[in-house]
Amino acid sequence: MFPPVAPRAAGRGQFVNTDQGQNAHQARLSPVSETSARKLIDKLASAGELRASYLIRVLREGHMELFEHGFATLLQLDVVPMRKALYGANPHLVALACRAAGIDRSVFLTVFQLCRRQRQCGTVLSESDHQEIQAIFSQLPKGDALQRLRGQAV
Repeated sequence: MFPPVAPRAAGRGQFVNTDQGQNAHQARLSPVSETSARKLIDKLASAGELRASYLIRVLREGHMELFEHGFATLLQLDVVPMRKALYGANPHLVALACRAAGIDRSVFLTVFQLCRRQRQCGTVLSESDHQEIQAIFSQLPKGDALQRLRGQAV
């Protein structure tokens, strides 16, 4: 039998068993299959529980299939055009998707950088990109953003 693992300080008076912490971290990073992602997202959507806040959380956790399927479902798009919008050469499509989904301008850059880093795409925005993205969030209604996204992401 193995000796118990000494807990280590986790901050603010909390302790974490290092074995359990590693197992939890590995479980969180395990990939979700396309089928499982689609099923979970469909279940959340049919229950009215699919929200942008959930998408941000799974994105931060690195569950890209859940993020992509969830974002597509939230915007009533197929996942293939959603992926083209997220990872294509035009960063404005990510801004349109965020605007259409009700994701705030202040969160856009986080979404853009996290999703593109996960898929090893470029995350640099030019000054003109920043200006157009600002215009999308300040001047374009959600419905118009969704229409433009649908027209350009297909």
